[in-house]
Amino acid sequence: MYVCTANNGVGQAKTATTYVTVPIETRLPDHHIIHCRYQATSLTVKWTPPADNGGSPITAYRVVILKGGSEIKNVNITDPGTTSRSFGSLTKDTKYTVKVFARNAVFEGLAGEKALKTKYEGVPATAEIYGLPSEVTNDTITLKWREPKNNGKEITLYTVYQRIVTDGKQGEWTRLKTITDISVRELKVKLEKGKFKRRWKDQESLASGIPAAVEMSDIPSEVTDNTITLKWSEPQNYGTEITQYTVYQRIVTDGKLPGEWDELKTITDVSIRELKVELEKGKVYEFVVTATNIHGESSRDEGNSRSVKAIGGLSQILMVEINNPTARKGRNMSNEEHSESEFYYPDEETKETTDEAHSESEFDYSEETVIDGELNTT
Repeated sequence: MYVCTANNGVGQAKTATTYVTVPIETRLPDHHIIHCRYQATSLTVKWTPPADNGGSPITAYRVVILKGGSEIKNVNITDPGTTSRSFGSLTKDTKYTVKVFARNAVFEGLAGEKALKTKYEGVPATAEIYGLPSEVTNDTITLKWREPKNNGKEITLYTVYQRIVTDGKQGEWTRLKTITDISVRELKVKLEKGKFKRRWKDQESLASGIPAAVEMSDIPSEVTDNTITLKWSEPQNYGTEITQYTVYQRIVTDGKLPGEWDELKTITDVSIRELKVELEKGKVYEFVVTATNIHGESSRDEGNSRSVKAIGGLSQILMVEINNPTARKGRNMSNEEHSESEFYYPDEETKETTDEAHSESEFDYSEETVIDGELNTT
C-alpha cells in the first residue's frame, strides 16, 4: 500500500492511497529424498514431499525406473498424498535407477534419484494357480500351480493353505498339506457343499510377506451398461499392513492374447475396495487388482483376473402395420398416432444402426385385424 499526501500550505492537505499486489513467484518444486527397499525381482520406493514446493502446492508425482539407460517403468501418481510405490517383474542382480519427480502448477521439478542393484538371491515369486473354476458340483477339486521363479535359490517345498469365507467374511488360513517333492505341483482337496473356499500355495512366498493375490467378486462376463463397478475382498497380508490397491486393465482384441496391463488407479485408502470403470461398447476388457505392502506387490497372474465384454444396451424395434384403420398397431402405440405403415424406433441411434440390416433381410411379423367382430392373425 502506498500513500501520497499533497500540501501547499493553503487549505486542507489531500491524500491519495493506492494498493499494489506483488505476485509470489511460482517455481518448479525442489528435489526430494527417496528411499528404496528391494529384493531380487521387486522394489518399493518411498519419498518425502519436497521441502520447497516452488510457491505452489504439489499436485502429482511421477516415478520412473531406468535399466541400463532405458526407461522400463513410468507411472503417474495423481494423488499428492501418495508417497510410495511398489514394482515387480524386475531382473535379479541388475542395476536400476529410480527417479521420482514432483509436479506443481508450473510443471515437474528436479528428480529425487536413487541407484541400486537388485539382489542375486531372493524369495521366490508367487506361485500361479491355474484352471481353478469359481464353482464346482463335485465334492473334490484338484488344485494345480505353476513353478514360480526361484530368484536364485532352489525351492524346497510347497505348502497348500485353505480358508473358508462365511457371509463374505474370511476365516483364518489353515494348512492342508506340505509337499517336499517339488516336482509335484497339484493336490486333490475334499470340499463340503455350500462352503466358499479359497486356496493359496507356496510356503516360500508366504515367508516373503508379499500380500496374497486379490480376489474380485460379483464380476459378470457381459454387461449392457457403459460402466462396471469392480469389487474385491481384502487379501491376506501375512503380517505386514497393506498400503495400497492398484487396479489394472487390458483389452482383448479379436480373441488374441491381451497386451500389457494399463494402470487405471492406485487407491491408498485401503478401506476402499471397489472402483467404477467406464467401458466402450463392443470391447472385451480384462481386469485385475493387486495389493501392496512394504515387501512388494501381489501377483497379477491370469488366475486372478476377470474378463468382461461390454455388449451395450439392447433397443426394441417395433414394426407397425397401419394400412387397415381397424388394425392393432405395434405394442404401446395407438391407432391415431400413424396413418401409414412405418417402423418405430425407440431412439434415432438404433434407427441408424439398423437401416442397413433391414435392407438385406426380411422381417417376420404378424398383423392382427378385426373382421365382423372376429380377431384374425396373419
